Amino acid sequence: MRTRQRQGASLGQAIASPSFLRGNEQMNEPSGFDPFEPKSQRARYAYYQRFRQKKPVVWGYPPHPGFASAVYLLSNEAVQVGLAHPRLLQAPDTTQYQSLRAASFTDIGPVLKSVLFTDPPKHGRLRRPMARHLGFAATARKRFDDLTLLAGKLLRECRDLERFDFVSDFACPYVVTALMQVLGASFGDSTELKPLTAEMADQFDLRRQRTPHTHPRNAANELVRKVENTLDVISMDPDGLASRLDQEYRSGNWTRSDLVANLVFLLFAGQETAVDALGNSVVALASNPAARRQLQTGSVGIEDAIDELLRFDPPLQFATTRVTTESIEICGTVIPADTPVVPVLASANRDEDIFAEADELCLDRQPMASKTFGHGPHGCVGKHMARIEIAAAIGALMKEIPNWSVDLANVRERNNLTFRGHTAIPMTRG
Repeated sequence: MRTRQRQGASLGQAIASPSFLRGNEQMNEPSGFDPFEPKSQRARYAYYQRFRQKKPVVWGYPPHPGFASAVYLLSNEAVQVGLAHPRLLQAPDTTQYQSLRAASFTDIGPVLKSVLFTDPPKHGRLRRPMARHLGFAATARKRFDDLTLLAGKLLRECRDLERFDFVSDFACPYVVTALMQVLGASFGDSTELKPLTAEMADQFDLRRQRTPHTHPRNAANELVRKVENTLDVISMDPDGLASRLDQEYRSGNWTRSDLVANLVFLLFAGQETAVDALGNSVVALASNPAARRQLQTGSVGIEDAIDELLRFDPPLQFATTRVTTESIEICGTVIPADTPVVPVLASANRDEDIFAEADELCLDRQPMASKTFGHGPHGCVGKHMARIEIAAAIGALMKEIPNWSVDLANVRERNNLTFRGHTAIPMTRG
């Protein structure tokens, strides 16, 4: 068993927890699952596999300060059950959850009032108007065509450069412009917004201990000010999502706090996950020439390949931490009340019982069981938009810069456990 001390809760504190001891007895492991252990992305997937092949549900080290231990859901089945379980809540009124908020989430306070951190019945009241606007019918062919035009324009500008960065020169401006079109209002460009949402992702991440705010500004509060100013002084497209949500406020269905919190959440999640997903897809294709040739030759259509690209290297490794409101059982493991539970989405996506050759990129796979967009009541409300956004961008890249090449040796991964992505993907036009 490990003996080294850790920041935050020490191993001695962790294993002193009765829950942790019960978990180790069930798991028959010399030490618990530790999300901080893998030091690289490749190591993450092997680490998940090592634990998943022993048990679908494992006990381990806490993902946030304030807890002595936690349960991690690793198999596809366990993640699916956990994400839909009615007694596994995002924001229960418990001492354990209040401890989590106080220790880890104070810097993203405005987002804690959004749809992501609410449970039924309020969750449904906040989610429904977003789902109606972002549903499949609303993201049909015209939106795909519009996004293809936008991606083509930006890529032609990149094509004029001998070398460019796919993240900063293309993915960020593309995703932010697309998001503003969906919202029907301008809250800023990528140079203004991406640094703020990236800072929020750092505050949102798993952590050993409570860390003091070190940035010159609080990103969440800065985004609140941008949203407030836009709502007060800028006219919005009446068909845009921002206007639709504003109507919920004006009709009395939402409070002003609901409106602002959910617009901040959309600016945050709509950028961070989409930019990361797009970058991950390009790196995966650059690293798998046979799969790339399938797209180039048309043997696999880009829209058919998107789910597999998202399964293979998802932008979210972990779903948000839930807390049990009573004792529950998932895949044969009893989880006591007031226990933090973390569904590991990326592990579910590599489950060999569901996906043959799970560590291989197979673009003609039909990964319907992928958990990239979650599952259950908190499944990603923008998943249809995300698929179309990525498909349009990859398709435009193949057309506008067919001989593109990634300098894989100089690709830089972001320093974040929850959000899997890249801060730099140097690319040449070939």
